[in-house]
Amino acid sequence: MPVAQFPVFQAVQAKCQEDLGAFPVVDPSELDWDAFYATTLSAADCLTGQGFEIPAAPSRPAFEQDYPSDPYSPFLYLPHLTSNQFAALEAVCPQPGF
Repeated sequence: MPVAQFPVFQAVQAKCQEDLGAFPVVDPSELDWDAFYATTLSAADCLTGQGFEIPAAPSRPAFEQDYPSDPYSPFLYLPHLTSNQFAALEAVCPQPGF
């Protein structure tokens, strides 16, 4: 999604959640971002340790800034794997998340 569209997306998402009574969207705190970044770096290291070539992660500020439109995930750089291969790899190197 283009960065310029992200505020519109957030507003529409908030309105839908308000209308449907869903849980509100809470922006991640700096501690949340720090933890997410740290687990992303750990996942990248783990995947590298499994023999995959994973590009270096962006800086912590760039990681957060680019996330809405161009998120860095080491899993995006994996070759095509079968679902069983991916599940086995993910059991060793869990995907990070908030």
